[in-house]
Formats: sequence, C-alpha cells, structure tokens
Amino acid sequence: MAENNDGVDGDFTTTGKSATELDCLRSELGELQSKLEAAQSELNENARVILELKEQLATNARNNAAKLTEINERYGELRTDHARLGQKLLCKEKDFHQYTTQHEDSKLRDHILVQLKKSQFQFQKALGRPFFLKMRRRAETRIKNDAELVASSGFFDTEWYLASNLDIQQDDVDPVWHFVTSGAYDLRDPGPRFSSFKYHKANPDVTDEGIPALLHYLRNGRLENRSVFKVGDLI
Repeated sequence: MAENNDGVDGDFTTTGKSATELDCLRSELGELQSKLEAAQSELNENARVILELKEQLATNARNNAAKLTEINERYGELRTDHARLGQKLLCKEKDFHQYTTQHEDSKLRDHILVQLKKSQFQFQKALGRPFFLKMRRRAETRIKNDAELVASSGFFDTEWYLASNLDIQQDDVDPVWHFVTSGAYDLRDPGPRFSSFKYHKANPDVTDEGIPALLHYLRNGRLENRSVFKVGDLI
C-alpha cells in the first residue's frame, strides 16, 4: 500500500510541473500575441502614413507641374518681351546713330561752306574790280578753264543739275557757268556720279584749302587716286 502512494505522489508532482510550464508558455504566448498586435498596429500606422505621404507627393507633383507650366509660359512671355524690347532698342540706337550722323554732317557742311565761301569771295572780288584788269582777266580765265574742265569731265549732267536746282532754271543761266562760279561753292552736286559733300568729308585737306570738290578732283585728286562718291553712296 505504501509503494502505491509513492507512485501517485510522483505523478502529481509531474503533472504540477507540466501545468506550471504550460502556464508559462501561455503567458509567453500572450505576451507575443500582444507584441504581434502592437507590431501590426504600428505597421498599419506606418502604412497609413506612407499612403498619406504618397498622396501628398502626388499632390505636390501636380502642383509643381502646374507651377512649372506657369513658369515656362511666363518665361516664354518674358523672352518675347525681351526680344521686342531688344528690337525697339536696336531701332532707337539706329535712329540715334542716324541723328548723330546727320547732326555731325550738318556741322561739317556748315564748316565746308564757310571755307568755300572764303575762296568764292576772293575771285568774285577780283571780277568786281574793273580797274584791276589783270586781276579781273585772271579770274575770267580761271572761270573759263574751270567751265571747260567740268564740262568735259563726264561728271557734269546738265539735265540732272537743272532738275535738282530749280532756281537755276528760273534765273536762265548757263548750268556749267553757274556751277563753277556758284554751285560748286554752295556744295551742289554736278551730277549723280559725284557728291561734293562726300568728297569734302573724305578729304578735309581739300576743305581747308577752300577748293571746290569736283575742281580739286579733276586737277589733283584723280592723279592722287582719291575716291569719288555717288550722290546715293554711304560714307
């Protein structure tokens, strides 16, 4: 009877240990289950945050695309405005250059006329002195020689000269004689193939000497290989 009791006690002891271990395992399982639920909750929260971030990124991308389109359109408008302003500035600079050139040419023309008028006054003074026969004859001979030189030069165009100077038609004077005694000293052009002003502009030494452009060219300038300019040429 005693041996049997010892066996039963042993079984109870083993059963008690198993129950305790089982309780421990159940407790650990519960803890793991709680951790798993917490991890799942955190994972769900992270997934929600990621989704929100994706939506925000998509919204930002759409907004940025719209802004980029707006910026590109504005940039295109600014480039168009810049090109238009550049064209206006170019025109203004061209107008200013033209105005400056015209102003400088006007001042130069006045200077040339002053020098030429001094020379014209000298030979007209000689013509107006009837008692100084030698001086008068020299002046008359000079005018005659100048007229022959101009008439045979190929630069004097009678029809063009008359059409360009209506006052000569009204005065009914010989065009060549008018040119060598007056027109050349007024910077008038003898024809379309020779610009008196431009010749003086290119040759200031001729102006300083007070010699009319065409007369200087025919006597000296041609031999010196000086350039001539047509009335419509730019210089």
